[in-house]
Amino acid sequence: MELTLKQRNVLDYIIEYIKKNRISPTLEEIGLKLGVSKETVHNHLKELEKKGAIERTRKARSIRIVAQNLGDGEFESADDSDAGIEIIGTVTAGSPVEANIVRQRVDFISGKRNASSHFALRVRGDSMIEEHIQGGDIVLVERKSSAQNGDLVVALVDNSQTTLKKYYIENGRVRLQPANSAMKPTFPKEVEIQGVVVGLMRKY
Repeated sequence: MELTLKQRNVLDYIIEYIKKNRISPTLEEIGLKLGVSKETVHNHLKELEKKGAIERTRKARSIRIVAQNLGDGEFESADDSDAGIEIIGTVTAGSPVEANIVRQRVDFISGKRNASSHFALRVRGDSMIEEHIQGGDIVLVERKSSAQNGDLVVALVDNSQTTLKKYYIENGRVRLQPANSAMKPTFPKEVEIQGVVVGLMRKY
């Protein structure tokens, strides 16, 4: 797919704006940044849409980046619905602790994720180090109320404490298994599965 220089400038500004603000810019904001009229911006967006670089609806701030390769190099979609996954707090990879909701957002732009069906948690503790999960990592969690044996889950224990563990059903009871040979499994009486881990992000 080939873009003109002006189209590339418009697209690059939209991408950077979305990365920074988690929403797309208005036509006025694009025009002000690039020194062109609102009508000119509208025409550029129409061409970008025809070439498959973006998608739009009639709603304000509805520009969505969809192209993966635009000729001059590759980039990954960074619109707010796919990339912005909410961090809803911290989960302990260790002894369960009281649930604590602290809302932030984090980019998982390497793959498409539905923000309504996923959330993220920052890990604290070292009970999952043998699964290569350590304190400070961010886990991407798919919202689910059930799990299979061996799944890595975020579980609410005794209606007030959350933990990150491997999940097993044995002899009619739940075993929450750490991935640390120095720690023992727990067998809680009440367990509510909140989600299954499907991704991990670590910043160096």
